[in-house]
Formats: sequence, C-alpha cells, structure tokens
Amino acid sequence: MSTSDAHLHDLAGIGFGPSNLALAIALRELDRPVDADFLEKQQRFEQ
Repeated sequence: MSTSDAHLHDLAGIGFGPSNLALAIALRELDRPVDADFLEKQQRFEQ
C-alpha cells in the first residue's frame, strides 16, 4: 500500500463491546459527520 492509498479515520474502535457500541450510538447522534471504523474479530454474535 502506498502512502497515497492510505485512509486516515477520525476514530478506530477495537472490539465491539458495550463501550464501543455506546460510542457508535453517540457518534451517530452528533450533528457533524465523524469518519469512524470499528474492528471486531467475530463475524457475528450468538444469543
């Protein structure tokens, strides 16, 4: 990957537990867009 191909996010969340879920909701409710990316190793969660 070259430097020109890199994309810089405003925020990166590692894991999608309760705190990052709350953060994602808070970011969605902001009046301005935030470029966020959340990374989770599990593809889905079982009940």
